[in-house]
Amino acid sequence: MDSVGPPVGRPKGAPAADGALWVVTVTWAATVVLVAMALVLLAKNGPAPSFGRIAAAHGQRTVAAIAGASCTLAFATVGATIVWHHRRQRMGWLFCLVGLALAVQAFATFYATHALVARPGSLPGGQVMGWLGTWVSAPALLLISLFCFLLFPDGRLPAARWRLVAWLDGLTLATATVGLAFRTGPLAVLPSVANPLAASGTAARLANGLLTVGVLLLPVAVVASVGSLIVRLRQAKGVQRQQLKWFASAAALVAVIAVPVLPGQVIAPTGWAAGALVALVIAIACLPVSAGIAILRYRLYDLDVLLNRTLVYNAQRTVEAFAALLRQQTDLDVLATELLAVVDGTMEPTQVSLWLRPTADGRFRSSRATGGGR
Repeated sequence: MDSVGPPVGRPKGAPAADGALWVVTVTWAATVVLVAMALVLLAKNGPAPSFGRIAAAHGQRTVAAIAGASCTLAFATVGATIVWHHRRQRMGWLFCLVGLALAVQAFATFYATHALVARPGSLPGGQVMGWLGTWVSAPALLLISLFCFLLFPDGRLPAARWRLVAWLDGLTLATATVGLAFRTGPLAVLPSVANPLAASGTAARLANGLLTVGVLLLPVAVVASVGSLIVRLRQAKGVQRQQLKWFASAAALVAVIAVPVLPGQVIAPTGWAAGALVALVIAIACLPVSAGIAILRYRLYDLDVLLNRTLVYNAQRTVEAFAALLRQQTDLDVLATELLAVVDGTMEPTQVSLWLRPTADGRFRSSRATGGGR
């Protein structure tokens, strides 16, 4: 009688057909459907205003919405891919949640715009959808700027002492969300419509106060969360250092664009403001892409290769330029100065010196230059 061996298990690293896989698949599919319906509603809304200044021109809002849709799908797809390969990787679940929240915000906002502004009364529940799109914008955006930086790359805190920052991020997220949901005044995503669930009396003052607290805490929370990424980068070695390099490069790109763009939204002409905001959204979409490369370790070391080739190319161009000068110049003093400049520009030593051999008549020339202690 033949013996029956143990069942053949799934290959190492392959996704398991379990509840987690179904959840992430459904989440990704829901995000895609919501994005598609949001774009359909956007097309039907025509020039009807929503999302503040971007609504001033239909074409600008369309471009911004397409960029936002790409960013949303980037978070959802990268997150789902990470979970499919490593279903316990928390960053994958976080990206999925960000993608879903962004999709809900876009769909709810364009639904409310259609029901209340573009074709009033054509769809039910327009005010409630506008309210949903307003408060869900807080987790949609703050999960990126706070928890993605705090928890990358393994979904865990750098150390136990960073729990205070996690609590700060959670408090910022909670106060901003509740404040947006129940504050008095117009809806953030649809300024022409008053908040249908605005609190009154003491509750209204509390809601407005919570929103103020969230706004005041946000810069501190962002700096602390980004600080955790910097601390990880300084302490990391090997694979984790390469992972952090990828994500930090994308984060630096976002920061470089966001610093002038966000304040400029208030004073810049509408066209420039919308175009700059699109550039910022595209840069934000690089965050999940770089994180996916880092976590899945796909061509992980290519960033070092790219940087190395860039530096070598710059040095090569400098040497080639000096070679061309060498063929044309006969003044030794000029050549000595240029040679020292080439060495200093390509190698950046702390000190550069050049000594020339004596001439036939017994005279000699020397040239010496000392760097600035780089």
